Amino acid sequence: MRPLTPTTPPRARAGFTIIELLITLVMFSVIGGAIVSVLNGQQRFGRAAAEIGATRMQMQTAQMVLPSELRMLSPTDRDILTIDATSILMQSTIATGVVCARAVNVLTIEPTGRLSSRLFMPVAGDSAFIWDDRGASAADDTWRSSAPGTPAHAVSAVAPAVCATPLTFGLATTATYAITIAGATPMHATVARGAPIRITRQVRYGLYQSAADNNWYLGYRDPTFAAYQYVAGPFRSNSNGGLRFAYFDNSDNEITAANYVSRRDSVARIEITTRVQSASQLSLGGSSRGQVFYDSLKVGVSLRNRVP
Repeated sequence: MRPLTPTTPPRARAGFTIIELLITLVMFSVIGGAIVSVLNGQQRFGRAAAEIGATRMQMQTAQMVLPSELRMLSPTDRDILTIDATSILMQSTIATGVVCARAVNVLTIEPTGRLSSRLFMPVAGDSAFIWDDRGASAADDTWRSSAPGTPAHAVSAVAPAVCATPLTFGLATTATYAITIAGATPMHATVARGAPIRITRQVRYGLYQSAADNNWYLGYRDPTFAAYQYVAGPFRSNSNGGLRFAYFDNSDNEITAANYVSRRDSVARIEITTRVQSASQLSLGGSSRGQVFYDSLKVGVSLRNRVP
């Protein structure tokens, strides 16, 4: 008979049971889903905040550009050419200076420096307002156009020139340009060397619809461009009030559409309203449901050279 020997109980295997694994996976899924949901909400908020900021920035850009252009207008000098509720055509100053020399209808402008500056080089078709002090009395001093109450002198040609005796002491260069005044609008005989000159260009500001994306943008257009050039936007469409101008006289009475032509020289203040909307539905709360963001901004501009 064989002796009995003690037996060792089987050792338990290390690891997890299937139930434990399932519980762990479920917990990871719940926690991971919550984290992804939070991250998605943060991304939606970030996108919404960025788009709202960009939308407002375009509106503010328009409200910086337009007032700077409108503020310097002189209605009595016919700087305002046509007005309506959605656009304005005006004479925009592109260069200023003083006359270095005059030969009949050719004016040589002082080289760029302390007395002269330009935003754009003048071209044929621009206009020139020339200061004429005429006599000893200050009462007859005026900005000269071709005749009182008419548009400015028409520029028929622009060419390189030399100012042999600059009015500015110690000027490093004498190279400059000369403008020829159209013969149909001769200058007054009393216009002389040292006379201030302001050169303007007809420009229009208004909304245009882009063929690329069908959105509406604030545009700039002058005779050198065949179509509107982008300034800011997009804005709401013209029919939804994306850009509106309102005009007021010195008594703060609004100039109505029926009087836009007859009273454009009486404009003393212009109100500019811009309206924008987001390109998509936005959610600042981070939820998946959003809505289109709308905003508007109104700015009033008093013209410096308005009727007293």
